[in-house]
Amino acid sequence: MINKIALKIKYPKFLLLFLIYIITVVLFYKERVHLPFHDFLVSFGYIGIFLGGVFYAYGFTAAPAVAILLTLAKQQNFIFAGIIGGVGALLSDIIIFLFIKYSFMDEIEKLKKEKTVISMRKIIKKLSGSFSNHLLLIIACF
Repeated sequence: MINKIALKIKYPKFLLLFLIYIITVVLFYKERVHLPFHDFLVSFGYIGIFLGGVFYAYGFTAAPAVAILLTLAKQQNFIFAGIIGGVGALLSDIIIFLFIKYSFMDEIEKLKKEKTVISMRKIIKKLSGSFSNHLLLIIACF
């Protein structure tokens, strides 16, 4: 049932991202409605800031993470909170890197053997100096 609905939606990832933004606004819009969620969140203190930092590194959870960090920053020392949130984001980035490194390794090895990649490597080897480094950066962006 869910697969049929998902197939009919043209941009399901954008829709999910938009829904996450709406839910974030509803949960963190405090001026008109006081939700118990705020009190629950504030009770976490620095642990909540660490978790906010962890979720900040992921695309779909960045908006709620920013809202969590902004909510908790009012009650905490902002320098210490920044360090703890930064450590959480760093840990999350390391986890993402290790996941990609090990789970995509077989596809990366296949990609190295493609003709276009081999041709690019030959062209880059022929180029020298800083232009070669700039070209590698551009290719890495893709």
